Amino acid sequence: GGKAVRVPGGNGVGAYETISNAAFTAGTQFDLTAWGFITNSLPWTGYIGIQATFYNVTGTTTQNLGTVESGPGAAIFSNHITSNSVVNTWIPLDTGVFTAPSTLPISYMQVYPINVNVTPTGNSNSSWIDDFDLVIVPEPSTIALGAMGIGLPLLMMRRRRSR
Repeated sequence: GGKAVRVPGGNGVGAYETISNAAFTAGTQFDLTAWGFITNSLPWTGYIGIQATFYNVTGTTTQNLGTVESGPGAAIFSNHITSNSVVNTWIPLDTGVFTAPSTLPISYMQVYPINVNVTPTGNSNSSWIDDFDLVIVPEPSTIALGAMGIGLPLLMMRRRRSR
């Protein structure tokens, strides 16, 4: 993909994407996915994944709102790439569905790869995260309306044919 991020061994956040050009509404649900790749089979510890969190900016104060599922100040985290993961194979990463909080107005969201206590550090142990995909999960009522929009005309056509 066009947004591959190399995550070296160590502890920290890789390059992140700030999404601020969207109107975030409390209760809106999202799903963040990506693919991870371990570049070598050296013995290592820790884990690597992707995460997302919402922020509010008021004046000069920035507050991490987290998500409904993770709580204030905490990002939602995906499944992990660990030393038990398959080497040289793309591994799907998924946060699962998470919800925008309603505590304060949301100024922006950040999505990013993260490594937690990965040793050895530096270039001797690294992974890649690629093909980030953030989608809005439709509400059940939207899905039901869509199904009715397709199903109702089909039922009407069937009824006309049976006469």
